[in-house]
Amino acid sequence: APAAKDFVVGMRRENDDALPNEGGHLVRHEGLLVGKVRRPHPGSLPPTMRSVLDQQADAPRVSVLLRTKDRPGFLAEALDSLRRQTFTDFETVLVNDGGPIPAGLLASAPGRAIRVLAPPPPGGRTRTLNTGLAAARGTYVAYLDDDDLYLPAHLDTLVRFLDGSDEYRAAYTSVRQIEQVLGDDGRYRD
Repeated sequence: APAAKDFVVGMRRENDDALPNEGGHLVRHEGLLVGKVRRPHPGSLPPTMRSVLDQQADAPRVSVLLRTKDRPGFLAEALDSLRRQTFTDFETVLVNDGGPIPAGLLASAPGRAIRVLAPPPPGGRTRTLNTGLAAARGTYVAYLDDDDLYLPAHLDTLVRFLDGSDEYRAAYTSVRQIEQVLGDDGRYRD
């Protein structure tokens, strides 16, 4: 089997595999691309690995890509889950695909810092992720949508696992699905 270092994973653009449905409308979808790298060089590596190659002393260990689109209540909860992380050497790359972000949500940056970006129109899930990935400076990338939450040791668990392995280049954890309701204060509750 090929070594994990021989593979690069990225997102396809939304229109790469658009096919017409029965009504003649294009059906767009997202998918992961996994390809074998024949000759690795810095230009072909994801931005997060460039920070290692360039030995950027000020680069964070993790870049958390946080996608949002017009859901400030969910975004507030996601940001709070990042503020509660036991591992703090991360940057938050907040990619806003539409809608206002209340200034108070950004007053206390989770981790080292928070940067707010907006993809060029038309946005969409893939373009939003690619915008964040292009801006990421960390050694590792973690994804968080505005309607998801991290448990406090989430980043710490992943970083310790990846730092302790020469074999693995990616890691993920299981999820716990919860049902929430919108409270009178605009916050979601279990």
